Parts: sequence; C-alpha cells; structure tokens
Amino acid sequence: SGDDSSLSEINRSILNAARDVVESEIDDNMSDYEKELAIHDFITDWSRFDYSVFGRDAEGGFKEESATPYGVLINKSAMCHGYSSTFQLFMDMLDIECMTVCGIPGSNGVEHSWNMVKLDGEWYCVDCAWDDPIGAAPGHTYFNVTSDYLRKGSIHRWDESSIPEAAGTDYAYGKHR
Repeated sequence: SGDDSSLSEINRSILNAARDVVESEIDDNMSDYEKELAIHDFITDWSRFDYSVFGRDAEGGFKEESATPYGVLINKSAMCHGYSSTFQLFMDMLDIECMTVCGIPGSNGVEHSWNMVKLDGEWYCVDCAWDDPIGAAPGHTYFNVTSDYLRKGSIHRWDESSIPEAAGTDYAYGKHR
C-alpha cells in the first residue's frame, strides 16, 4: 500500500532492503524475464544456504530467520523457505505473477519449497535454493524449468492437484538471452 507505518521493525527492515535491491538491480526497461533473472541472481549471489537447518538441536545454530526474507536480505543466510519467500516478495513487488510451492517430504524427510512464475501465459519453476552457488557464480540449473524437469531425479515432490503444470520452455535459461 506504500504505508509501512504499521510494520514491525523487522518487517520494515525487510521492506527497506528489498526496495534497495529493486532500485539497484531493476530497470524500468527490463522485461519481466530480465527482472526475474536479475532477482534470481541477486538472491543466489547475496545469500548462502544455511546448512544448520539439518541439525535443529538447541545448539545447532539454526536461525528461524533463515526461513524468511530476513534471513536472505539481512543475515545473508537462508534455507529453502527463506529463498522462496524472498523470491515471492520480489515478484510481488514487481507485479510478476508468482506462487510458492511447498513440497511433500521425500525419502529424506525434508520439506522443500520453490517458486513458479508466469511469463507470457506460461508457468515456469524456479528454485533459488538449489541454484545457490556456494561460493561460485550463480547457477541456473533450476531457473525457469518445467514441472517435468523437477520430477526427474530430485526431491521435488508436491500435491500436483493444486498446482498448475509448468510446461513453458520459451524462457528457459540460455534459450532466452
């Protein structure tokens, strides 16, 4: 709404950080695809995966913020829910249709989340957490891929009855540059 007076201090810091990123990374002349790619690359370059999520004991160091945009934007450390909620926040700010998909735990028992974006009427899957480069250039293995791609060889499992099929290929990374 533009009025952030009722936001908590934490949420205001998230919003201000997100606004700064949009101002520095996004140009009005960019296409939705270019905006999406810029945000994806910012998130995967700025933040690092918080591996403490796999050891949630009291002294394991897991930070609850790692599951939120605060983890990505302020702490620079997040787990999958932090990546997907941050990506969702940016897509909402940029008026790009997006949804967050929460996965069903696979054989490893770990829940997972990622996003889907709609470009030119077609849905695409985006998983910033799995594209986290862990110290290298941002990866794009899970950027604008199909649902079929996620079904093959990964822990990406979800209730497919409630999620649209991502079948778009026109904006797959490398194809539309």
